[in-house]
Amino acid sequence: TLTAYISFDNHSFEDRGALQIARSYTGSLNFTAGRVGDALQIYPIVYSFFQLEGLVLLGTSGQPYSISLWIRPDLRRNATIVHVAANSIG
Repeated sequence: TLTAYISFDNHSFEDRGALQIARSYTGSLNFTAGRVGDALQIYPIVYSFFQLEGLVLLGTSGQPYSISLWIRPDLRRNATIVHVAANSIG
């Protein structure tokens, strides 16, 4: 079952999945042309991120999940692409 779908098309952060998962973002973000449609560009500034909240089954024993995304790194630096945590400061 698709839990969340954020395409960033039409410069939108809206979750187009059935559950309308909460999301937040901070830092230096911009929209740009993506591989298909629009994309989110996150500038390499500390604390710039896009976050989904309330994925209650993520990491639950016996509950499979997958995360799919297209990325195009502009700089070669150490960065976290996907971070899964039990709380917002995890």
